[in-house]
Amino acid sequence: MGEFHQAQLPAPSDMSAEPRLYIYKQFIVVLVLGALGVVVASPFTPNGSILWFLAFFTSINLFNGLGQAARMVSAVLKMRARIVPRAPGAAQLKALQKGASLGDADGEGACLLNVDDVPAWHHVFVIPNYKEDLAVLSATLDRLASHRHASHYTILLAMEEKEAYAEQKAAQLQEQYCLRFKAILFTLHSLDPVNEMPGKASNVNAAVRQFAATVPPSDRARYLLTIMDADALVPPAYVTQLEATTAGLGSSAADNVYAAPVLFEQNGAAVPSLVRVTDYTWGALAMQNLNNWTGVGFPISNYSLSLALAASIDFWDTWPDAIGEDMHMFIKAYAKTRGAARLYPIFAPINMGHVNADGFFASCVARYTQAERHMRGIADTAYAMREVVSGSVPLNWRSLALVFGCWEAHLVSTVSLIAYIFLPLLYGALGTLGVAYHDHPLQRAVIDTMGRCNLVLMVTVLICHEVARVICRRHLYGLRGPAIPCTPHGVVVHVASYLWLFIGVWFYTVLPMLVVIVKHALNIRSTNYIVAEKKVTTEAITHHHHHHMTSDATSAPVLPVSMGALAHGGANSGSAGSLAALGGARRK
Repeated sequence: MGEFHQAQLPAPSDMSAEPRLYIYKQFIVVLVLGALGVVVASPFTPNGSILWFLAFFTSINLFNGLGQAARMVSAVLKMRARIVPRAPGAAQLKALQKGASLGDADGEGACLLNVDDVPAWHHVFVIPNYKEDLAVLSATLDRLASHRHASHYTILLAMEEKEAYAEQKAAQLQEQYCLRFKAILFTLHSLDPVNEMPGKASNVNAAVRQFAATVPPSDRARYLLTIMDADALVPPAYVTQLEATTAGLGSSAADNVYAAPVLFEQNGAAVPSLVRVTDYTWGALAMQNLNNWTGVGFPISNYSLSLALAASIDFWDTWPDAIGEDMHMFIKAYAKTRGAARLYPIFAPINMGHVNADGFFASCVARYTQAERHMRGIADTAYAMREVVSGSVPLNWRSLALVFGCWEAHLVSTVSLIAYIFLPLLYGALGTLGVAYHDHPLQRAVIDTMGRCNLVLMVTVLICHEVARVICRRHLYGLRGPAIPCTPHGVVVHVASYLWLFIGVWFYTVLPMLVVIVKHALNIRSTNYIVAEKKVTTEAITHHHHHHMTSDATSAPVLPVSMGALAHGGANSGSAGSLAALGGARRK
């Protein structure tokens, strides 16, 4: 039957162990609100020295922008070297004659992989989901099943008990895919309101804890977990490059975190331009962040780490300030290993879908909801500062890079945007209204120049992102349509769509940040987790969706759970759940 019997589960995580971050969060609050205060006070202050506070942050932002542009150019070049096919050299041709094939690799260019090679790792793909459309999950599994070595994969569906018919949905997917993977398992997470906040972190934590209980501790370093979003279409090159990268690290491979960039190539035509270009910009900045020579960066939605590493740091944190589970997990791994853990980029971007609701307004509101949830991750800046100040990690250049990376993501850019946006608006409004004010032309000119230079660097980053889209759509995703319309009119419209960013920066960066900052100032903790809506009518899903999935899959009859045995277990992280492998759900 392939049934997993529950072993003694690890001790549940304890909310009382949550680090005290209040002081560090208030430091961030003071900086951001202080920047707003400087903007408001400067026109009425004879001495313009206070504006040098904003000039200082904008200069840091310019320096950071130079690094972002350089890392982005480098990332696209590395991606092209690993993804775009090229003619093999003489040595490679000789190896090809002996039964090898060209494949993606870590390092410059491609490496040779034997056709009969099997993965060195036991790959476990953890897919947390809640009220996801069955067609979305099927498309995700179809893409994984298309991999050459899919028969060696274990799929772990992390279901939420509060979702109606979650067991039946999992059972249906098990029946549908049981012959395409080594095993397809599922867990049911029952939220512990005392020790857990709803969301991806608590669901993943519960699922991996249950799975780890079935693996002997001595074998955990052989299992590689890939945590992914329910709509993530993972290309085969991700696993190929992951195998090559870890092979080059030897015995230390199990001590690190691995992550790929994300591209949004599933449903771009179905969402408003405001949402689309916001996601493109977000994905571009995330891509350059991963390509960091310091080995410090932040995974975005999808990432891999060994089961041994996850267990050694007590799995995932589930308190409200750990809502940014991907970024938080790397910071935690770095801190718990005292700076030994590194982030290694995998240059095979994972294809994701935009937030998409019914209509323009609903989609924009849904994207704002997602942006506000993302901005709550500013607590991770406080967490990283606390780990460094408390001595949990050694005070060295990598630890400082970790803190600066958090500041880059949440603080420097926000203060700079306040200077770039609010300052000219305020002075312009005062001039229009005829209100007497102090001009401070030198300081304003410095800030304005910094902003213009930073805009040029951001355009460079976005151009590189468009190049990455072209490369991946053709060579990685096999999509037929062009990334950019081929007609002159189409190109103009596509380029002009980026003008929406001047509106998007208000609604998806400045406003969510200020909302979160005010909540931190008042010590209000957000404990809700609203799942972003994603409709299913996408080019990528249609392309990768195999013929065995009927067009009315979302309304297909649910299979009875009695087909196989459920291994009901005890509490895990305060959660009751089941780790199940129904009849036929494990390959013989």
